[in-house]
Amino acid sequence: MNLLPSEALEEILAPLAEATSNSFIKTIATTALSSIGSEKWVFACDNPSSLFGMSHIMSGIPLQWVATYMAKGYIKIDPIIKHCRETEEVLFWDATEGWESAEDNVKDFMRNLLASGLKSGMAIPLRSPSGKKGILSISSSQPLKEKKENYLKSLESARVIGTAVHSAMEKIQN
Repeated sequence: MNLLPSEALEEILAPLAEATSNSFIKTIATTALSSIGSEKWVFACDNPSSLFGMSHIMSGIPLQWVATYMAKGYIKIDPIIKHCRETEEVLFWDATEGWESAEDNVKDFMRNLLASGLKSGMAIPLRSPSGKKGILSISSSQPLKEKKENYLKSLESARVIGTAVHSAMEKIQN
């Protein structure tokens, strides 16, 4: 992940002000996140009309993982989403460490995440001015000990991107 000058990031994100669809937002988010070196990411936000309570825009996440996630109902126990719903602290996670005392279904979640090639990540809780919650989660095939420095370097740019995407999604949902 790289640092991106704020002017360049603002230019990439500017079209979000005119967004009218999920697919348009996803295109801009993909460009913005790619510009900071993030190819594997998920954005989700509150959506009361969704069966799952969240509206998802996904990019670069293996389809096998998405299918497993949905089939196993992980939305109900996902510790990364749970963390981001309950706090505003960024979560740096590793699929292989720190889950020893977790419930069996959370351990299963982490094993499946790892089997899908997602070894670590940075999850950024998002809050809109109206209070709607969201998350931008950036993942990597490398363990946290190898990626944390890069996550930290790109955190502010990723937060700006996540906030802009969250605002655009809220606008089109209303």
